[in-house]
Amino acid sequence: MDTVHSSVWGRNSLPVESYAVEVGNCNTDHCPIHGVWLSWQSWTVCSATCGPGVSQRRRRCLPPTYGGNECGEDDHESIMCADSECENIAVKFEPMIEEETYTESDRRTSAQMIGSSAILMIAISAALILIVDATSIRRHFGYMKANLESRFGSVSNNEPTQQ
Repeated sequence: MDTVHSSVWGRNSLPVESYAVEVGNCNTDHCPIHGVWLSWQSWTVCSATCGPGVSQRRRRCLPPTYGGNECGEDDHESIMCADSECENIAVKFEPMIEEETYTESDRRTSAQMIGSSAILMIAISAALILIVDATSIRRHFGYMKANLESRFGSVSNNEPTQQ
């Protein structure tokens, strides 16, 4: 800021009043510019070709600058519409897959195949369980043997322990 001294002179060229004025820039910040709505777009085609439907339209907002306010949330409108009455149309449904006929023999063969598959799956499951259990049991005996050896010394399967 600069200071400017000035005087007011009277009739006889004598100073009547003297004062100092500070001169400088002020209000250098931009003023806020609020968001502005643009024009509405056209209404969309009705969502239904007959009977009740919905038509919508939208508008865009030019964004605010320098801290101005947003436009708000009213960026779309919807109205109910009905282009025309729906006609009664009869629709006939026909099967797309031809019907097949099965004999009693076909049913028995199918049941036997299902039964055989089930028995095979049970046998495989049982074998897997036994394998997992055997591995688990062997591991458990290994832990037990290591525990006994750490307490009592070397333990052999065939020889009695020496004391």
